[in-house]
Amino acid sequence: MTEGTVVARISAETLNDKAYNELRKALMSARLLPGQPVTLRKLAEQLGTSPQPVRDAIKRLTAENALE
Repeated sequence: MTEGTVVARISAETLNDKAYNELRKALMSARLLPGQPVTLRKLAEQLGTSPQPVRDAIKRLTAENALE
């Protein structure tokens, strides 16, 4: 924050973007492995969000051929 600022700027990153970025990082760092069984609900729980942002992130990663 700068002098005279009362609150910090809110990030424009959406929950969908955050879920996408976290899942992509997990894939790139091999924390999420090919063929590893995961559920939408478990990923959402770990990310602290509802299943919808995770579902959208998975669709995006699938469209990029990062997931099948």
